[in-house]
Amino acid sequence: MSYNNSGKEALAATACWTAAMRANESDHVDSLFHDPWANLLAGQVGRDWVDHISTKLGRAHEIGLVVRTKFFDDFLLRATTEHLVRQVVTVAAGMDTRGFRLAWPAQTRLFELDQPELLAHKEQLLSSVGAFPTCWRQTIGVDLRDSWSDTLCQAGFDPLQHSVWLLEGVLPYLPEPSVLHLLDVVTTLSASGSWLGFNVVNHEALTSPWARPWIEFLKKLDAPWLSTMDEPEIVLAERGWTATVVQSGEESANFGRWPYPVVPRSVLGYPRSLFAIATRMPD
Repeated sequence: MSYNNSGKEALAATACWTAAMRANESDHVDSLFHDPWANLLAGQVGRDWVDHISTKLGRAHEIGLVVRTKFFDDFLLRATTEHLVRQVVTVAAGMDTRGFRLAWPAQTRLFELDQPELLAHKEQLLSSVGAFPTCWRQTIGVDLRDSWSDTLCQAGFDPLQHSVWLLEGVLPYLPEPSVLHLLDVVTTLSASGSWLGFNVVNHEALTSPWARPWIEFLKKLDAPWLSTMDEPEIVLAERGWTATVVQSGEESANFGRWPYPVVPRSVLGYPRSLFAIATRMPD
């Protein structure tokens, strides 16, 4: 397999790679989640990526993705069960199968946004094995660089109702102005009491010697990380959100899987993967 994909193709391939890692986790007796469609969605592209990454860089990134998946699974279920949110939007949904594998409350409406070609391929694969969603589900093919708010609303999303948004595995691949613009759009569409979850990396994740092999690997794939966020709490507060931020490996983002030391955020100079959860404050 060639690892010289470009542009959209490279980012679409990362969706297959993450599916392959979910498939690996699903094979474990003590798996944190079960995704019976992940291997199908990963395809040979995703499986080759995982083999290549594991050989060159070890399993740290696979462990990180598994922890991240479980963390945001739990976040979405809390928002919909405890906070009674019934509109869910996954931005850059990729090969995610939460619409099929999570036990959503009745009346949950899920909107998945991503590249039209990727979503069409995903739908074809899921339909071929008779996969059936566990909630009302609508896929929406868009380019996130374009205006997509009207398209989402025309598909049935109601910005006056509470919603929960997930931007998982996408923000580091966008330039900083695009990240901030995306957060502004989500804020505009979110009624007070809505929820938002996303992951980012800090500045040292691009510059630290410890992170260099991974960063160089992504560049070779033509899918580089382009942006960082050291203080998501501040970025979100400026937009009217109250946030809680944890890093991979902390107590609420560990699940018995994180084998590495966790250095407090107050100690500077270390690369970090951060998970942000926020609620929209009243205007």
